[in-house]
Amino acid sequence: MRRVLAFLCLILPLSGCLDVDVTMDFKDSETAEMTVAMEMSREFYDLTGGGKGQGICPAAQEGSKADLVVGEKQVTCRATRTVQIADMVAGKRDAAKGIEADKMALVERIDDDTLRVTMDLTGLMADRPKQDQGGAEDMLRAAFAGHSLIFRIKAPAIVDTTGDLSEDGTTATKVIPIAAFIDQPPDFGPPFVTTLRLRESCWLWVFCG
Repeated sequence: MRRVLAFLCLILPLSGCLDVDVTMDFKDSETAEMTVAMEMSREFYDLTGGGKGQGICPAAQEGSKADLVVGEKQVTCRATRTVQIADMVAGKRDAAKGIEADKMALVERIDDDTLRVTMDLTGLMADRPKQDQGGAEDMLRAAFAGHSLIFRIKAPAIVDTTGDLSEDGTTATKVIPIAAFIDQPPDFGPPFVTTLRLRESCWLWVFCG
């Protein structure tokens, strides 16, 4: 991702190019819905090959659903796939299914109803080769200004998180500026760690929390 962003945004107008939202929604005790949503300029979409072949928003593949809206100036792409929590805990991942949000996360089972999810983008990028920006860092930062990579963890209840917790206690969020990818090495801050419950705990089937 970093190589693509750095190269393409370098040759785009300084109006920004890409926002990415990655969501893991633990809907029940057995499955999670993985969603990657992107919003980008039409120029960025066209330069990445559009919907052809392995473009930035490829067509839906086995086990996933992709919705693409191509406008005159803006393009939105949303890819969704349902995965088994047991497979995530076991580390079973199939990149051939066209959505890689789960490859970013380590999922550990604490007990029958409790999971710990760790997203460590720094570790994921550690083995990537350094990219020479050719002295264009200021231009790239201007292009990336106001654009973000957002991670969200949704569950019936969030026990604790190193990210930001929603008022209703069901969503943990971490926002990483796209400009952070320019740094050598990139500084994404500490890992995004969230402990969640797969179901609400209730007393006498009435009081839940």
